Amino acid sequence: MYNGGGSSTDDNDSPNNRVLNSASQNLLKFWNQLVAPQTAQHDCDSQGEVATNSGTASTKETESIVSILGRRYGSGSKEEMDKDIYSRIWFTYRTGFEPIPKDEDGPQPLSFVHSMIFNKNPIPSALDNIHGLFNNQNFTTDVGWGCMIRTSQMLLANAIQLLLLGRGFTYADSSEKKHSDIIDMFTDDPKAPFSLHNFIKAASDSPLKVKPGEWFGPNAASISIKRLCKSQFDESSSPRFRVIISESCDIYDDKIGKLLQENEDAEGAILILLPVRLGLNKVSPYYHNSLSSLFSSPQLVGIAGGKPSSSYYFFGSHNGNLLYLDPHYPQSVKASSIYDTFHTHNVQSLKIEDMDPSMLIGILIKSKEDYESFKDSCSAADNKIIHFHTAEYTGRRSSVMTNKSLADFVDITTETRGEEEEFIKIVPSEKKENLENTSDLNDEWNIVASSPTEEHSHENTHDSDIVNISNSMVSQQESA
Repeated sequence: MYNGGGSSTDDNDSPNNRVLNSASQNLLKFWNQLVAPQTAQHDCDSQGEVATNSGTASTKETESIVSILGRRYGSGSKEEMDKDIYSRIWFTYRTGFEPIPKDEDGPQPLSFVHSMIFNKNPIPSALDNIHGLFNNQNFTTDVGWGCMIRTSQMLLANAIQLLLLGRGFTYADSSEKKHSDIIDMFTDDPKAPFSLHNFIKAASDSPLKVKPGEWFGPNAASISIKRLCKSQFDESSSPRFRVIISESCDIYDDKIGKLLQENEDAEGAILILLPVRLGLNKVSPYYHNSLSSLFSSPQLVGIAGGKPSSSYYFFGSHNGNLLYLDPHYPQSVKASSIYDTFHTHNVQSLKIEDMDPSMLIGILIKSKEDYESFKDSCSAADNKIIHFHTAEYTGRRSSVMTNKSLADFVDITTETRGEEEEFIKIVPSEKKENLENTSDLNDEWNIVASSPTEEHSHENTHDSDIVNISNSMVSQQESA
């Protein structure tokens, strides 16, 4: 495990603590906004102005419940909810890190100068990265393009924290060594296994060939997480941390059972990543309840997604709204030694109907009992996103060609690469010459083709649609 540097600070008047104190006040205001409508309704009911049937109180109580990664908080649980939110690991833009050379065919670092100057923490971030304002050969900040990487880091870090420290862990200071060790694995240092530098390298080396400064999509993020975890958590490591990617959201009992059996003699877990698109321009109403209900499951470790121009880390839900942490707050890489800068009281919310449909869902399974519990919760909620199967169908359907142009068909080819299992590429016949650019998730369960430009949108543009055949929902391919 990478051992980075870090320390806490007792300077209550530090700029960071002043920000946190202000954020704490914002959280109190946010909490009051959540429970105030129910309180007002309760007062009205007590005066007999609203129906007084026996189910009214229960309905109001349900509406006031806030679900955070399987924990439920009522109107009298503000302090406990505050601690839970503050214990989530929060990654943000950083400035002044070790240079990442630009790709000659990729974005120019100076194309993000506007974002470097005009952001949520403009003066400190600009002064700390003053040399970056004149360097067009290297990236020394991810302001303007790195938010999906940051939210994917949050998903992974909170999954590892849940595995190593348990759901009951609350962060108060940096005295818990396991917690600081987790943070150190994500610092912006090429030696840190899950650094921004290594996320970019993993995606750049993949068939998606994402370049520095290009916006990550859910596919690139999931590939980076899988490859980096495979390098960090090998078969002899403890814990054993397996990562599985399923674009189709199909989960197979036999596959999960086999992996869990291999983990029986060592601490470990399976992180299931679901890079999905649940609609065209917005999340389809068909999925609203299913998406919201996931936050009541203890196995959920978060969702990386948000709006077309911004990615957030979603960790909770309340009455049709999703709660999230925002990575769009530049901080100096020098402050990485202060572990408090990786936690915040500042929580925000977004209506499900305003959410971009492209997202990365993370599920952590620690045991067979855990898996069965997750299946039961999905069944009880009639979840329409995730599909469970006893075993994977390994047969192959035959196709009959009629008198049509070859361009109307897809070419299905198979390959074997070294130790990787057989995978399938689905590519339009007229694009055979571009096979080297197609999406390859290697040894994952269900491989669905993506446009070669799918992951190459900048942070201020829409990421391309994913064609998801297995979900029986074919989204039109859009240009970035």
